[in-house]
Amino acid sequence: MKLHLTEKQGRTLVELHRLFGARQCVLIGATALGFRVHMSRSTKDVDLAVAAPIEDLPGLLELGGWRRDRAIRHRWYSAEGTPADILPVTPDLIEAGEVSFGDGLIMSLVGFDLVLRHTTHEEIPGTGMRIEVAELPVLVLLKMVAWLDRPSERSRDLEDLATILDHALADEDERRWDLDHPVGESGLHHEDQGAYFVGLEVGRIIQDHHRAPINRFLEKVGDPDSIWFAQMVQKARYVGVKPDEILERRWAAFRRGLNSL
Repeated sequence: MKLHLTEKQGRTLVELHRLFGARQCVLIGATALGFRVHMSRSTKDVDLAVAAPIEDLPGLLELGGWRRDRAIRHRWYSAEGTPADILPVTPDLIEAGEVSFGDGLIMSLVGFDLVLRHTTHEEIPGTGMRIEVAELPVLVLLKMVAWLDRPSERSRDLEDLATILDHALADEDERRWDLDHPVGESGLHHEDQGAYFVGLEVGRIIQDHHRAPINRFLEKVGDPDSIWFAQMVQKARYVGVKPDEILERRWAAFRRGLNSL
């Protein structure tokens, strides 16, 4: 079973969509990931990319009774106290490749050009409202870029990526045995097919300028001799005698899928 929104998160998203009106809003982060794979962890907040200039956000949110976090300037709290990290995404910001919130925090927006293009509409349970949710390969790229921004603070991204590599492809997915599909014809073991599938999906949507951060991430986290590789092994909680070898196989399968197109 995949992680579903809590009732409070659902109400929060309904409220935010009403506040932002016709502006495109896309759910990202761990909450979005819960629509794509079975998650072993829960999250209290929601992460939203909004096609609106950064200067417009305070007025829109304060009008709806939201209050801003004093320290983390992209975080807002609803009247119920639900936290929401809200990121402005406009063509100018995407071209600049980053956004500053005036609190010393500068966030990379690499990959956010894909956020607005690669989505599906998913229903918020019990509301009848459908929201845009970023597709899985977009979330993978964003996780990698976010980790590169602040590796010492974002170990959960490594945990989430391990979950994705293991569970992106359901055990019963017919593509595992379809010899006309790249996964089925790959010859990979069942447990490594998911990582290969994720690599295929990422390679399907990225452009040349997205490859540099992916390669930097793999140089750090995909290197068996690095501390980050060891941290991901720990976060993955693999069951086996040699968990480091499991992660090596996962990254090898991911790279193979990524570079096959």
